[in-house]
Amino acid sequence: MLGIEKNKVKLLLIAQDASDRTKLNFKKICENKNIPIIEILSMELLSKAIGKPNKVVVGITDINFSKQIEKIIDGGEVIG
Repeated sequence: MLGIEKNKVKLLLIAQDASDRTKLNFKKICENKNIPIIEILSMELLSKAIGKPNKVVVGITDINFSKQIEKIIDGGEVIG
C-alpha cells in the first residue's frame, strides 16, 4: 500500500479470489490515484508467479512492464 500512496505503482494486479473487502478497499484507493486494476488469477497462482506465498495484491511499478501486461490482457501482442 505504501507504493500506491507514494505514486510508485502504475498497475495493480489483484487475485480474483481476494475478499470483497480487499477488492473494494484497493479499488477505492486506486481510483483516487488513477491506477488501473486488473483482477487476474487466483491467490495461489498470483503468489506462485511472484514467488511469494499468500499474496492477493501485486503492485507493478515499472511503467513499461505495466503497459505490456495491460496490452497482453487486452488481447494485444503475445510474448513468446
